[in-house]
Amino acid sequence: MFLLYWIGSVLLIGGMILSANALNLSPGWVVIPALIIIGLLIWKQINSSKPSINSIYRRIPDKSNHTPTVIPLGQDDLIQSSKAGLVVGKVKATPSADGLSDVETLRSRAQQNIQEGAITESYNADRFTINKLLNDALATETVCVLRYRRHHFMARGIHAKSIAAEFLAHSIEEQGHADQIAERIVQLGGEPDFSPDTLSQRSHAEYASGSSLTDMIKENLIAERIAIDSYREFIQYLGDKDSTTSQILKNILAVEEKHADELADMLTDIPAPTS
Repeated sequence: MFLLYWIGSVLLIGGMILSANALNLSPGWVVIPALIIIGLLIWKQINSSKPSINSIYRRIPDKSNHTPTVIPLGQDDLIQSSKAGLVVGKVKATPSADGLSDVETLRSRAQQNIQEGAITESYNADRFTINKLLNDALATETVCVLRYRRHHFMARGIHAKSIAAEFLAHSIEEQGHADQIAERIVQLGGEPDFSPDTLSQRSHAEYASGSSLTDMIKENLIAERIAIDSYREFIQYLGDKDSTTSQILKNILAVEEKHADELADMLTDIPAPTS
């Protein structure tokens, strides 16, 4: 379109020059209008190369008739696409009546802050506090692993073989819990704390060696009951703010309750020591 404007202007100026020569007019009658025309063309080209912020639109498909709906964006809503290098609209959460976001909203939100990994815009829990609580749970599980391992190797007596095997099985399962918790801490942008210098201080349960097989069972049962209450409170604190962490803790809690029942059964199977 601009090329046509320039060609037309050149022809117009040329015609003015020929007319001025034919009429023996002063060159000023041609130069001044020509400069005005050229200036207007330059001004139009400069302004057309800088689109107004309000002229940028986001096209959202209208699912009812498949006709795109055009919505203007303000300057504050502009972001730079990290992948395509295109200027697109920053889509805010606009859930429908049933509380679900449309496909375009989900796709656009997912492109923002991609370095956050699994943590998206809809995550609104306090990650700092949750990671601290998870690290405390990690310390508890690690101490339980060590205590069960010691009891596995130190179990003695007529009933020791089967109970030692249970201690080992519990130790392996507690290690699995610790791994799940550590993985979740990393997903939430934190760092799992395995420092041996502070494990016992941060752990909810104690590292008790136990002097007899019965004492070992009791110490492990007490630790499991501590973990059960701790996880229940943690789950209640989370509510619906972090469903993934809550589900992980619920799965761990179910295993801890199973451990507690098994340890309680062990106590009833071992006869009380005679004086």
